[in-house]
Amino acid sequence: SIQQDVEQSPSGVYLQGKFDLAVQKEPYTAFATALGDLCFRASDILGREAFEQFHKETVTNLDSLELHLLHGIIPSMSLIAPETALRTDFCNSIKLEDQKNRLHYGFLKFIRVASAAFCPLVFFLDDLQWADLSSLDLLQVLISYQENTNLMVIGTYRSNEVNPDLSKMIEDLRLEQQDKKAPQQLSSQGFNRQSFLSKKGSMSTLLSPSEELGTNVTLTELSLGNLTAKEVKCITMDVLSLTDEAVAAPLAQILQQRTHGNPNFLRTLITVLYDDSLLSFNVETMKWSWDLDEVEKNSFAYNVVDLGRRAIQRNASKEMHHLLLCVACLGTICKEKYIRLVWKMSSTGDTSESLLQKLLNQAVKQLFLEQIGSAQFRFTHDAVKEAVISLISPKLFNVLRQKIGGILFKALTEEELEAMLFLVADLLHNSDWPDSNLSQLLLRAAKKAKGVSAFSSASFYALNGIKRLQNMWQGEENVQLAVQLHSIAAEAEHSLGNLAQAKRLCEAIIGNSSVPNIQKMQAHKILIELLWNEEED
Repeated sequence: SIQQDVEQSPSGVYLQGKFDLAVQKEPYTAFATALGDLCFRASDILGREAFEQFHKETVTNLDSLELHLLHGIIPSMSLIAPETALRTDFCNSIKLEDQKNRLHYGFLKFIRVASAAFCPLVFFLDDLQWADLSSLDLLQVLISYQENTNLMVIGTYRSNEVNPDLSKMIEDLRLEQQDKKAPQQLSSQGFNRQSFLSKKGSMSTLLSPSEELGTNVTLTELSLGNLTAKEVKCITMDVLSLTDEAVAAPLAQILQQRTHGNPNFLRTLITVLYDDSLLSFNVETMKWSWDLDEVEKNSFAYNVVDLGRRAIQRNASKEMHHLLLCVACLGTICKEKYIRLVWKMSSTGDTSESLLQKLLNQAVKQLFLEQIGSAQFRFTHDAVKEAVISLISPKLFNVLRQKIGGILFKALTEEELEAMLFLVADLLHNSDWPDSNLSQLLLRAAKKAKGVSAFSSASFYALNGIKRLQNMWQGEENVQLAVQLHSIAAEAEHSLGNLAQAKRLCEAIIGNSSVPNIQKMQAHKILIELLWNEEED
């Protein structure tokens, strides 16, 4: 596999990141995870001398503003290069579009330095159909940059869930590829500026890095469909140690009909049949046996989530289910220390360390979770997570999300909260927290999103902060909070091209007699820019 080939190289790195529907408004999640992993592993992979050179090249090539912006996306960037404090007035003087361009430019320069130090450097970005707009913009920039060598970017997406932004990006790549008439092949050597696009039946994959798809860049689409009937039969024979195709064929046909060749569904269905004693192993004959009629009768009513639900109900205790629900609230990849924190503070029964460790080990053994490194966990499949959540009502799950959000907000250090700010804001934005406290939290998240040019996310957090702020034009503190929320939302909507919405937000400030004139200055400034843009159009 590509991962094995890369990891066999002395300085090769295979980085993974995943976008998650549950935290879709959190910007750059997959990039943050992948590059965070790079920052943590860099010194071990490179060795002292090469790491010092990597550090030197990073601080030499990136200026203070670019490092500042990258730290907003990748908190662990401090392990590579410390952040330089910038004056607030300097940051505020930079136009949002210029800030976005500098972020993209700084990101590209860092990747260029990294791809020179790590050979090859491979990104795997999973579930692009759930990527936020800012991440797609960043990916587009990375794809359109020609100076990164030794770099491959791989992304998967479900072709039946493609959003308009992702669809446009993919179509642009296809058109650019046609214009350049690059060869449709994927080289197995060098990984130099490869572009690769594939679909896994309902999944698709995108690999790339280059400004214009030149002749040394390939863009290949692969449609990876479900398993064929023949492949299902081969898997059935292999799993049950059969040599006679005639014996395996009837059972394989039922499995194919029930799963439509979905690999995860097939694996889960075989496990459920075994758990239900519809597949059994005879120790005397050393052979597997089954009743075809019973298998057919008992396997028709399930989809992959149903089977996952059954597996959890059968094999997971009440404590295990609660643990899995906690993990489901903590994003794509969860640090063990945060799992311990929220599990202990949200559980009502035994909260001992020994029980938690036992449950984590069981969850990994039963393929509910997989361990990443020494202290991180994630679900083995999205269907497992869906099954876990489906076992309680949406109302109760929302209550748990709010509870966990409150636990994190109170227990995290200021540095930890800053790193997990978007996750905490996502958990709490629909909660019954006191309105002003919640609006303050959402304002903080909106400011952070704006600071890394994630304008869609900034608008989302600011507008939710406005919605939750009661009596917003009464009292000095509420007025100041309302002005800041409206201003950030207006700037974000302006940057997104939603000029009418931005104008309404500005006019809400300017036309309100409760707002002191000095606090209306930013709204006037935004409105002038809006009117100027309208004149140019």
